[in-house]
Amino acid sequence: MTANITVVRSPEVRGWRIRLDVVVDGTVVGALRRGGTLVHEVPAGEHQVQAVWDSSRRSPLRRVTLHDGESETLYLSFISERAHYVRSPTKATDWLLLTPDGTLNNANGAQRPPLETRIRVALTALATVAFVVNLVASHGTTLKTAGFIVYTVSGLLAFVLLMRHFHRLYRSPSKDNT
Repeated sequence: MTANITVVRSPEVRGWRIRLDVVVDGTVVGALRRGGTLVHEVPAGEHQVQAVWDSSRRSPLRRVTLHDGESETLYLSFISERAHYVRSPTKATDWLLLTPDGTLNNANGAQRPPLETRIRVALTALATVAFVVNLVASHGTTLKTAGFIVYTVSGLLAFVLLMRHFHRLYRSPSKDNT
């Protein structure tokens, strides 16, 4: 009476060189690299699955109950890749995540980063282009002046949004409830 537990590691960029160990019922059964799949045969019944990256970072335990011949697939990803928009990892179990439904989206369920993050990236790109235009343009031309103005305004706006982002990331936990 056997069943299978399959763990699929996402192909995300974060941690691409890191090997993550898969632990079933307290025993390391294999390791996964970026985009890898591990299939482990277990006896039917209840099992605990966890992913471990060094001794200090691990996923929360995932309990799986399997009947004879059944198979369960779990998807493994870095939570910091998925949720750094929400809050950076602070506990040992905040680094890795095993999900049974295969969603490898951000922790808030969005398909892409929040609007503020996208705006901040766009403003930073605009400031970079304006900076290059300002360097290349001849002295005293309208293009040089316009490049300087666009660089200054977009750079300041991006900086303000970045400071708001850091403020949310590093505020004290007691302020989270307000």
